[in-house]
Amino acid sequence: MKTSCLSIPGSICCHAVQKKCISELQLFCWLKLQCSGHFKINNQLLDKAYRELSITKPTFKKRINNLLKWRWIGLNSKSGSYHINSFKVLHNRLNDATIISVQWQGYNYNSFKGFVQAVALYVVARKKDYYEITQAKENGRRVVAVGMKKGRSSLNGYLPSFSLPIHYVAKKLNITPSYVSKMKDAAKCTKYIHIRKQKQEIKDSVMQSKKARKFHPDAHKFFYKNGKLYEQLPDKITFFFIAKRNRRLKHN
Repeated sequence: MKTSCLSIPGSICCHAVQKKCISELQLFCWLKLQCSGHFKINNQLLDKAYRELSITKPTFKKRINNLLKWRWIGLNSKSGSYHINSFKVLHNRLNDATIISVQWQGYNYNSFKGFVQAVALYVVARKKDYYEITQAKENGRRVVAVGMKKGRSSLNGYLPSFSLPIHYVAKKLNITPSYVSKMKDAAKCTKYIHIRKQKQEIKDSVMQSKKARKFHPDAHKFFYKNGKLYEQLPDKITFFFIAKRNRRLKHN
């Protein structure tokens, strides 16, 4: 094994989430860590893949075929040797302007799915934050909406936290809100994110009326606790990985 760390573009993680091909991305990254860009399928490689990725021979074959079909890898039919395309090549094909890369420490492949899903959430959060800051500057104001402003984590002052509505993520990634909830759970279980619930007390006399809340477009967000009315705000998420701008991913 040449290296134990990969710098994976956020655009590819978002693509894997959207197309539900995280398993293929896992194999792709595993192959990158096994060789210097070229490999042949032999018993030694297969045995290692079965053991480290916990997959079967049919699963390995199916994922390899998908990687070939999508041109993530290529095959020299004469020599039987495969070549692995670079992350930059894959990124350029996506025509995505995102130039964020996140470091993946290739030790525990059981947590890979949670890692990719956490990165996809992070990319959406960064884009949302950039848009809000740009809009605020254009309007000559600061972002002050309660529960939506980027802040610092209470766990670590150096880690930024983002308020990220589930339906916003679902729209941006073109997936269902229920899948976003599963993504958050997986990323939390693998310890790539920390989630903090947020709420805001509602003192508006109109909203105290049960009838008024019933016809509110976000009626499901209101709840009573200790005799006070609250609105459930988007969870605040803190991300635990190294993410950097990768200028090499810029399109020419």
